[in-house]
Amino acid sequence: MEKKPNSREVKNRITKLSDRLFGDPEEVDPTEADELLAAAGMDTSELENRMYSRLHQEAQKYWMKQEPLPPLLKKALADLRPATAPARNESELAQQAKSSVERLCEAAKLLPALLQGQTPTFATAYRRKGELTDTDKELIEQTKIELQKKLRKMGDKNDV
Repeated sequence: MEKKPNSREVKNRITKLSDRLFGDPEEVDPTEADELLAAAGMDTSELENRMYSRLHQEAQKYWMKQEPLPPLLKKALADLRPATAPARNESELAQQAKSSVERLCEAAKLLPALLQGQTPTFATAYRRKGELTDTDKELIEQTKIELQKKLRKMGDKNDV
């Protein structure tokens, strides 16, 4: 009489068969993985969000029991944590701020190409309603001139 395999044995067998059929997961580079997911009609960010959600639900079981998370689960949660999630500590907040600044800088680098020789029009907006003082007008004009100089410099760098 043959013994019925337990769930661990079944998972191991499936993993071995999968590795033989598809190769070792480490052999698939990120570009190839993105291509395969796109061919299957899967959005990578959607997949990451769904995986994070499932892992988060699993982690809640440990948190409810006030038990530490297994190291691999903890790492997976950290790796898949959405960039839009609120920061949990100062280092995460600093990382989110750095990412935001980097995105803004990348967008600013594209500005001269988008303008294609056009002179930008600057508009001012104020929190207080009422007349501007002469000092306010002078500061706005100085800022406008500085921005125009920076845009010209950026345009010159892109022309090289």
